[in-house]
Amino acid sequence: MSDYLSKLKEFFISLPNGLLVIGISIVLWILIFVFSGNSFTKPSIATVDITGIVQQFVQSQAKLNLPSSELQKHVNAFGHQLEITLQALSDEKHLVIMPQEAVLAGSMDLTSLIKQRLQDVQEMPPSLSSR
Repeated sequence: MSDYLSKLKEFFISLPNGLLVIGISIVLWILIFVFSGNSFTKPSIATVDITGIVQQFVQSQAKLNLPSSELQKHVNAFGHQLEITLQALSDEKHLVIMPQEAVLAGSMDLTSLIKQRLQDVQEMPPSLSSR
């Protein structure tokens, strides 16, 4: 082992000063990048009242008196849009999103933001909301 370390020491001593400076600079830039709050940081936890959002959707659909097949289309579309909205917000803000019931304290609640984004998608013309 000491033979390996002595050869490694000889190698670094034999390097021209310019290469040594470049090597140290690269290591420093990597350390700055890693510790400067980039995507390697742990994501924060946020909550959403999924139960409340789904109940609100169910109540709004019940008022429409739709045939079963049409209601199933609405439910599928809503579920898909909710999933897309949650994933987009998670990616955008680097969050782990949990159901509100699963977290006792210490997280931010995103329910109103999710509701607003779902509302924004519903208000778009069909040609734009499918993008």
